[in-house]
Amino acid sequence: MMEDHMETNIHHNTIRKAFFHFSAMTNYSYNFSCNRCGHNPPVLIADANWKVAFDLPVNLLKRPSAENIQASDLSVNITDQWEQLEKQLIAAGFCDGTRSKNPFCKELGYSAFAAWVGEACRAGPVLPKTEVLKGLSKHFNNPGKITPSLPLEDVLFRVLDSKKPQKAELVAACTELGVSAEGSQSDILNRLEELLLYKDIYPKMFTKLQKTGEKPEEIQAEVSDDAGSDSDHPFPDKVAKAKDGNEHSAKTQAGQQFSVTLFPIVAENEEKLLRLHKGVKNTKQTLLEFELCHAKLPDLQTLLPLEYLEHQKKEDLPALPWLTDDIVNCRISQLVDGQKFKVLPTFEFVCWWRDIKTTGSITSRNKKILQDLHPDTVILFPRIVGGKTPESGNHFILWVIDGVLKQIRVYDSLQLYPSPNDWEMDILRQAFQETWDLAAWDVQYPQQWHQKDSQNCGVFVCTMAEMEVRGIKLGQDTLSGPQLQFLRRYHATSIICDVMVEEVLKSRQECMAADINVCVFQKLGTRGSLYPEVKNLHWVQCESCKGWLHTDCAGVSDKATRGHFTCGCRRKLPLNVDRTLHILHQEGIDGLIDNNEIKKIYEALHADEQKSSRMYLWKHPATSLRLKQRLKPKFCHFSDENTIKMTAKIKAALNLGSEIQDLNLMFDVMMPEIIINILQKNDQVSRYMAEMFLASGPILD
Repeated sequence: MMEDHMETNIHHNTIRKAFFHFSAMTNYSYNFSCNRCGHNPPVLIADANWKVAFDLPVNLLKRPSAENIQASDLSVNITDQWEQLEKQLIAAGFCDGTRSKNPFCKELGYSAFAAWVGEACRAGPVLPKTEVLKGLSKHFNNPGKITPSLPLEDVLFRVLDSKKPQKAELVAACTELGVSAEGSQSDILNRLEELLLYKDIYPKMFTKLQKTGEKPEEIQAEVSDDAGSDSDHPFPDKVAKAKDGNEHSAKTQAGQQFSVTLFPIVAENEEKLLRLHKGVKNTKQTLLEFELCHAKLPDLQTLLPLEYLEHQKKEDLPALPWLTDDIVNCRISQLVDGQKFKVLPTFEFVCWWRDIKTTGSITSRNKKILQDLHPDTVILFPRIVGGKTPESGNHFILWVIDGVLKQIRVYDSLQLYPSPNDWEMDILRQAFQETWDLAAWDVQYPQQWHQKDSQNCGVFVCTMAEMEVRGIKLGQDTLSGPQLQFLRRYHATSIICDVMVEEVLKSRQECMAADINVCVFQKLGTRGSLYPEVKNLHWVQCESCKGWLHTDCAGVSDKATRGHFTCGCRRKLPLNVDRTLHILHQEGIDGLIDNNEIKKIYEALHADEQKSSRMYLWKHPATSLRLKQRLKPKFCHFSDENTIKMTAKIKAALNLGSEIQDLNLMFDVMMPEIIINILQKNDQVSRYMAEMFLASGPILD
């Protein structure tokens, strides 16, 4: 009902959190009647209600030790404990999704849980804590049992290293480690493997696993029959082992379960990632580039924040953020590099939707990415859904458009969007009509892993894309918080594997002029950059804001970089150009510039002595229509009367006619370049600051 009224989708965790807040802020008196028990019956709420409120496996709870157990562990003040929980739940609404630490969050242990017992059936607030006894390892409670002489981790090490561990050994290991021994042998093996996620608990095993990438004599990946040859597979050694039919595979009939050995983390890449986090100071610097997809440091930080790399205490860690579409696009593009797959970034569907909304059909420009599309191609298409239009949304899903099987597979970790809507299918049919007839295709929602939180859908999409590329069919696992954190670490360390950290840290920062689309060497995606023949770029740094500019963008000579330079960042916008305005009011247009100066400006621009993105685009009109359109609103800031006078002056000085090319030169190039020259000359501003003036839009009158 709320979703219908608000015309939006509300995540189940949002409802859950709202209920917690309501419960925590409500003064429960339990004053109700029962037709059997009468008025105000005694009330008891089992401690299991507490446990389901936390996203934490029970086996990770801090266990009490029989050797040093204290009196405080054997009793609990339920009034204080439940009041603490109420504060924690209320504060979560303010802290979750931010870097702020929840001040009421405490480490969970067996002694922390408390059942609520109503006042009518207890003598006071302090009650005995029998839950502690459940947390003690079974060998402490059974003194007659022979305990192994090896430490618990070594017990796990020995069992998992065994070529053919017996089920009895596995059950014994589970008993020693306090985890469930239910299920088949493969289920138990997989459950024991998950303990290896927690390096603070089992450091030896974690180190071994990270170095080898898999356990001896064991293979965790299921490889489909049509995944290609062994040499084409990303993990050919695993393919060979899978074909040998190892009986201890984590694969089940229902599909592949989660296993850390599927996602080996390279220690060297983890070190590189940490250096990038700490070393890159300019957040606008492009770190990753895959065809049409780019990502910067803030995008990378959404995948794995610095605090998680530094292995800080759990209570000091910020909430994990939602991934940006740029990092998701880059990761999936990296996965298909060299494979028989194609990636369509998230923004492609938005472009198609806009075209159909405005013109009724997808333009040839936005179909260009589908040129020469082979009918047997498999397309990975990440989407952001959940909003009123494709331009907004709050949830990542993945469409796999399979030209081989003639089907569309949908991966949605929350099971909210198991198939494209009718209008989405209409857009897809129009986009791919030259290659496929999607009307006859099947739409499937295959078995897949799921999430139960609200911020890891992007991680799931990256993981599902990798499973598609590797040909691994999945089971129905619902992943826990530690497993998802491990996947984030895996994808973050994998995506930067080819980044040359030394070059990134040594390289100049991105030119500030690129932010307002006036950098004279700005990149044009797959089409290179402006002035591609210039190989040696000269830079100057503002001593105030520490930002970088190309000397051509700053409007200074190479020699001037040896002295002091300020870009104008300390000056307020809109820029104060009193000197230029005074001359304009006193002497008019003729007082600002004469014909000889106009000729000199044109000659310098035409000869590339003064490089200009406007002049380059005029000389090479097919370079970037998009950039040309972005620059057009910045061509003139005179009143209508003075604009007519200035155009007449330019026309006379350069002997221009009325042809389209001459008009483009006059309005798109000369008019803004003359204004830049006037402001530099009269008000002593840098070329970059003059461009900022043009971008801000005030009228010179």
